[in-house]
Amino acid sequence: MTTFVVAGSATKSHPAERGTVQITVSFTAADRRQVRADSTAAHIAVTQEAAAHQESGAATEWTAERVSTDAYREYVKDSDETVLRYRSISTVSVTFSDFGVLADWVSHLAERPGIGVDGITWSLTDPLRVSLQRKVRIDAVQDAITKANDYAAALDRGSPTLDAVFEEGLRPNLGGGGGFARDGMMMKAASYDGGSYVLKPGDIEVSASISADFTM
Repeated sequence: MTTFVVAGSATKSHPAERGTVQITVSFTAADRRQVRADSTAAHIAVTQEAAAHQESGAATEWTAERVSTDAYREYVKDSDETVLRYRSISTVSVTFSDFGVLADWVSHLAERPGIGVDGITWSLTDPLRVSLQRKVRIDAVQDAITKANDYAAALDRGSPTLDAVFEEGLRPNLGGGGGFARDGMMMKAASYDGGSYVLKPGDIEVSASISADFTM
């Protein structure tokens, strides 16, 4: 009996369908009430705009963390003395389906004091992601079958019999764990030229890797 242990893999790419922007609202000052007031006002403005984008259909969802304030000591320049300062911070996350509106909004946000754009995460919708995962699983197994048949043909044998399929990382005695399919995300950062953000999301890659045992 001859045994073939074969790896199979597959990858499919698709343009991003969603862009989730992470926003931080943060102010620092020596006056606790002032820093709290500035941060709260900016936070409310950003969340109101996020809600408006969702209502218009440009965004699909948004979340926000409450404003928090803490105190810290800061060294006075060229001395060993410190002064007490206060910092308020909050975060807002908004998921967009309209990338043009997303680009315009983050461009405006960048011009406002106390507001920072931390980054954008690109993703697929759940139905498309699930569909692609199913396709790459099938293709990964077919890749292994094709390889096994090629090896058998090289040995002038008939078609081998598939005995077992293992998800990546789950082959006995090898340890570890893993998923049958995984999403890979190629993400290009937004760039800012002083007038508008340029968004260039890379395609989302969905991959599957397996190993399979064949005998004949």
